[in-house]
Amino acid sequence: MVLGHGDFGHLHPWLPEHSGPWIAGALATALVPVMYTYSGWNATVYVGSEVKQPERTIPLSLLLGVILTASLYLG
Repeated sequence: MVLGHGDFGHLHPWLPEHSGPWIAGALATALVPVMYTYSGWNATVYVGSEVKQPERTIPLSLLLGVILTASLYLG
């Protein structure tokens, strides 16, 4: 779009006829699951002082969380 000969007219089938300020809200709402996905993998560390045996529990929860998330994405 910026460096080539792109045109926003090519996006016409996906853009509504009367797009207004609601588009920013819709995009922000659509990004909420993405933010949870990227910020949730390390949330175990925030409660490190609250769990029993944190030297065992935190690495195990991080490893299992990454494995579970990767298997769900691949599935």
